[in-house]
Amino acid sequence: MHASLAVFHHACEQVHPSDVEEFAPNDPGYLSYVRGLNAILADRRLPEKADPGVSEAISLTRWGDRNSERAPDAFRRFRVFTNSIALCLTIRDGDPCDDRAPNYTAIGLIDDAVATADEPLLALLPETIDELRAALIAQHETDELPYLSFAQLLLAANRDANLAEQSTLANRVIQDDDHLSDRITSSFVFGCSHFDQLASLWRHHTARLLSTDDSTVRLVRDAVLDES
Repeated sequence: MHASLAVFHHACEQVHPSDVEEFAPNDPGYLSYVRGLNAILADRRLPEKADPGVSEAISLTRWGDRNSERAPDAFRRFRVFTNSIALCLTIRDGDPCDDRAPNYTAIGLIDDAVATADEPLLALLPETIDELRAALIAQHETDELPYLSFAQLLLAANRDANLAEQSTLANRVIQDDDHLSDRITSSFVFGCSHFDQLASLWRHHTARLLSTDDSTVRLVRDAVLDES
């Protein structure tokens, strides 16, 4: 998990204890969130066991509204930090539950990296998504593989990869979706998992990034946007 740890260490460099104090979810668990996250930040090391307070902070931070924060970009960097923890714990420990749903982590990292123009993070994400995909296959947790192929397609489009590469990635999205053995709904990509509450964010980047110039990319684009 070389790239994933690189994402974690990069995120740690962008966040300070004062950010944790400002942006940790403001509810009865606040003190445990701050204590757990600041311990990880100070050590620059993942905990040996996932702390319940940290897991809850990751989950709640995912739904934060950056526009309601005093410093939206600083909040996004804090969310990259919490998502980087989720990413590494999922790869290391498995258990892709609500606070560590792989598709939530993937699109959260993409969204915040794009919004803050974090080029080092964007450069790390393709290899990171591959590490996450390999870990889920090894853990026999393959439900969300279509999302991860879709993440690679969005990243390729964001870096203006040539259409041949994008077409290959779009075809992998279709193949992963076709090979699902147990669907939740019939929706393309979004029907692969119970964890579909960030579908609007996936659609936002689909509409923004995916070209209509290649037939396979257009097929994926249209199928995703037609589900809205």
